[in-house]
Amino acid sequence: MRYGVVGGWALISLVTIFASCPSAGPGNSLGADASVLGESFVGGAQVMVRNDSGNTWTDIVLTVDGEWRYKQPTLRSKDRAVVPVTQFRRGDEALPPDHRPRRLDVECDQGSSSFELR
Repeated sequence: MRYGVVGGWALISLVTIFASCPSAGPGNSLGADASVLGESFVGGAQVMVRNDSGNTWTDIVLTVDGEWRYKQPTLRSKDRAVVPVTQFRRGDEALPPDHRPRRLDVECDQGSSSFELR
């Protein structure tokens, strides 16, 4: 009986410790994270992309909702880019400042990743 109680306690303890540990590394192959920041004093929402990888990204293209693009030459490891939605373009047309992005695709020489934005 004692062995059963001690064994059960040890099993529950190990499962609890394992479940409480964060996952190792970034959640996607590129090591990217993205979100939409609220209204700013500049006007409109902003898209934030963070490079959580150990590599510098080069020739970056951010695409909002499949058609609005923003290009940036580099983003160093552990840095972030905060881009007002009005900087995204479709040809010569700018994204309206009241547009709320729903999807972001991040592409660069090192890989790509997609995000559903909230």
